[in-house]
Amino acid sequence: MGLATAVLLVVSLAACGSGTAGPAATGGPDEAPRRLGDTERYRLAHAEQVLIADCMAGRGLPYRVWLPLSVAESRPVGPVLDDPRWAREHGYGSRIEAKAAAAKRENPNLAHLKSLTGTRRTAYLDALTGGPDAPEMKVTLPNGATITSKLGGCTAYAKKRLYGDRRTWFTAERTTTNLTPLYAAKLTRAPAYRAALTSWSRCARTHGYTLASPAAARERLRTRIPKLPADARFTAEVRLAVTEARCARETRLRHIAQQTEDALRAALPPKIQREIRTHSRLQRAALDRARDIVGTT
Repeated sequence: MGLATAVLLVVSLAACGSGTAGPAATGGPDEAPRRLGDTERYRLAHAEQVLIADCMAGRGLPYRVWLPLSVAESRPVGPVLDDPRWAREHGYGSRIEAKAAAAKRENPNLAHLKSLTGTRRTAYLDALTGGPDAPEMKVTLPNGATITSKLGGCTAYAKKRLYGDRRTWFTAERTTTNLTPLYAAKLTRAPAYRAALTSWSRCARTHGYTLASPAAARERLRTRIPKLPADARFTAEVRLAVTEARCARETRLRHIAQQTEDALRAALPPKIQREIRTHSRLQRAALDRARDIVGTT
């Protein structure tokens, strides 16, 4: 784990996942997997920060719970934006990205770490991440790629408190969040998805855009909007984002894409299904623990 990742854990955690706020993740071990809501993701990130801070305090070291973004700001845009209200306020999130970058520079934990030298700095990092002797975990993904990670110290303590056995969680989490390459081609060929995409493109034209897909909108955002004068960039970003969101809402593109994706994931081999169920079970249990740690706000 890199230094910045270790001390800015919440920034990356809060950005992970997709979907809007859903019902509380309760139920038995065989409950069907589902996407976390915005508030649930934020609650897990918050609880992890609290656990790290408690652990560091127990070692006589300072660590401040650091949540620089709000729940709404922490929402990942995802491949299809379908919330016009959010888009009207944030566009595609360029100002949120700027705020997050500023938060990294202002993080009191990083500032404290930078103030340390020699053995004090080494001791702090060892307490936070386990240092070079932290246990290494490895998982081979269904596509054949291998991911390794070293996790120790108070960061590992927080993970264990929330998710239980770290290796079990690591394997399930990394497997479940890297499944898209297994079915991406089938998703783009699915009749319901293709029909919704055609409807979305037709809707975008009524708003003045010739775009084949939300991905084409993001390409326009990347290549054309930055060339505008500074005072016009955010206005253009918001207009494009609102168009994507309105058309996605009208055509139910995101809903259809997620339904199609869920069906494709349900058809994956039994070994992968076991990891998906394990991931969901551990995540639900973590949400229950997080509520005990930070409440429901």
